Amino acid sequence: MDNKAKLLIVDKHQSSSDAMAVTLKSLGYRIVSADDIQIAAQLNFHEKPDLVILDIRIPEHSLIELTSVLLDSGSAYVFLLQHFNDIQSKLDESQRSLGFLVNSDDHTILLSGIESALTCSRQIRYLQEEEQRCSKSLKAEKAINIVIGILMERYNLNRDSAYELLRSKARSERRRVIELAQEILDAHSIFNQLNQ
Repeated sequence: MDNKAKLLIVDKHQSSSDAMAVTLKSLGYRIVSADDIQIAAQLNFHEKPDLVILDIRIPEHSLIELTSVLLDSGSAYVFLLQHFNDIQSKLDESQRSLGFLVNSDDHTILLSGIESALTCSRQIRYLQEEEQRCSKSLKAEKAINIVIGILMERYNLNRDSAYELLRSKARSERRRVIELAQEILDAHSIFNQLNQ
């Protein structure tokens, strides 16, 4: 069990949310609770929980709205269901979620569901971070390639010579190639605006 996991419980029925919070605290989780969607959205933003547990009994419009807010902020979540069939009337199958959890007094079932959701949440976050790293790397490559093209045109160089010129200049200034390339690209953009 991940004793440091922070869970946000969103349940408009205070008594059931309090009971679940006590149970989960006794199992080692850190708990944050909300009884309406505005508070839940604020807590999600400020507290950055590892997992959000939503009670399916939240009114349909609010549930869909909150789910969208949570997804947009990068949260993973699990629905807490009173009855498994309730989900069909609330959300369509295209709605992303980590899974469904049936409310149970059996701590083993509750713990198993939460731990599975936390594992999925970690995997999703890892993949999102990888996507950001790859995107950043692609943007850097694109900037460098554009600058190489500018140098090739301006100085009538082949690709390798243009890259070597850029790399040598960056090295002589003790800078990263991407930093110099971005500076050249920005200056080139400003220069082009002057000619328009």
